[in-house]
Amino acid sequence: MLMTAFFVHFPDLAYKETRIVTARGRADLPDGEYGFLELFRDKPDCDCRRVMINVVSRDAGPSQLATINYGWELG
Repeated sequence: MLMTAFFVHFPDLAYKETRIVTARGRADLPDGEYGFLELFRDKPDCDCRRVMINVVSRDAGPSQLATINYGWELG
């Protein structure tokens, strides 16, 4: 299942809504800023109800540090 970054289709909205967490002084996490980038299926007929969030950092270069997968079902 291919996922597409939200910012590919909606760059202005993604720029405003992307969340950044700043970590400082934690033993379990290096100091720095961590961005959370949303990815979705971009097929109009897909009803998979799933999002993937890549955690990235400028300090780590182009690779993702973690991936969070979330799925949901309606009632």
